[in-house]
Amino acid sequence: MKKLTPSRCLAVALLLGVTCGEASALSYSEQILAQGPLEYYRLGSATGENGDAVVLNGVTVNNTTPAPTLNETGGFFGLNGNVWGNFSGDGTSALTDVVTGWGSNAGTISLFVRQATTGGNPTRTLFFGNDTTVAGANGSFDSGTNQEIATFVRTNGSYGIFIDNAGLDTIATPMSLNEWHHLAFTWERGAQPATGTLMAYLDGALVASASGLTWDSYTIDVARFGKEISTGSRNFAGSADELAIFNRALSSQEIAAQFAAAFIPEPASATALLLAGTMMFRRARRRA
Repeated sequence: MKKLTPSRCLAVALLLGVTCGEASALSYSEQILAQGPLEYYRLGSATGENGDAVVLNGVTVNNTTPAPTLNETGGFFGLNGNVWGNFSGDGTSALTDVVTGWGSNAGTISLFVRQATTGGNPTRTLFFGNDTTVAGANGSFDSGTNQEIATFVRTNGSYGIFIDNAGLDTIATPMSLNEWHHLAFTWERGAQPATGTLMAYLDGALVASASGLTWDSYTIDVARFGKEISTGSRNFAGSADELAIFNRALSSQEIAAQFAAAFIPEPASATALLLAGTMMFRRARRRA
């Protein structure tokens, strides 16, 4: 994103109520892409069966009906006029054919999520991946040694991640229902045994971590968002957006940068705001 000139930067900053430095910073999508995701699903396509992946390996909406609704518009944080996905919680709406090739050695999952107050299971699956080449990989969220990486939220406001039987759960900082939040999980297996680390972030801040954990090394070959791979009932009910998968563990600073970038308008919105801000600035100068 190009730097704003001092006068235009001031106009936009005044309009947005931020500093000039913030007004010329990266937008959320620019920040995610700069961090090198394996895949990034913006869920910005309102038509067709396409999750609108920015990188390669597009996601396909589950073929059952209804599919996730991708025509909900509105604003949250700085993503005004944005489109996101709605998930019913009954298992018929989910994202299938999610990118594979990520694994248990190191990774990050980040997204915006808004839990519905009703519908679905008390435990609601976000990203779920399996290595189905290994015996015992049943595609079910059971926190067992089944070569799975499962991220989830719960209706009691908790959230967490399981990798095999290593988990980070019952986090003390709850996530309020029916409100948008930025959620991120990172993992690093290390040399093993007992060198694995899991971290959870809510709205850009580290809220929980666990270390000294042990789990297997494997690569995900089947993945979903919003449901388990099996016919389990732990389906996600609510809304989600800006789904990103990384094959490395992002730092705390990188996660914080994602959340901060959510308050920077996307390029299209920034252009409109820039024009409006410039007009306001010029009118103010004329009056002076």
